[in-house]
Amino acid sequence: MRAYAGEPTSGSLWQRSIRLVRRTAKEGDWVTINVDGSALTNPGAVGVGGLVRHNTSRFMVGFFGSIGVSNNIHAELVAMWKGLALCWEHGYSHVYCQSNCLYVV
Repeated sequence: MRAYAGEPTSGSLWQRSIRLVRRTAKEGDWVTINVDGSALTNPGAVGVGGLVRHNTSRFMVGFFGSIGVSNNIHAELVAMWKGLALCWEHGYSHVYCQSNCLYVV
């Protein structure tokens, strides 16, 4: 699987340079959380979700839900917070965080 990402520029325009993005597995007791949050409008109804994977990419646990009305950045932050809280509840202290929001990571 391949994923590509552009680099943000001023305003809402994107540069034409694109780079390949790859997931690198962490060795040892590391887990990875992938999270996302979104608002239907900005502000609007917000949903969040994510999953925790073992360093071998095996699914371990996930979450999803609605958090009321807010904006996209708040949604992304809550998704990351919930993902980290879920890791802590399950005893995972070495966490690699992934999000599509540069403001969060």
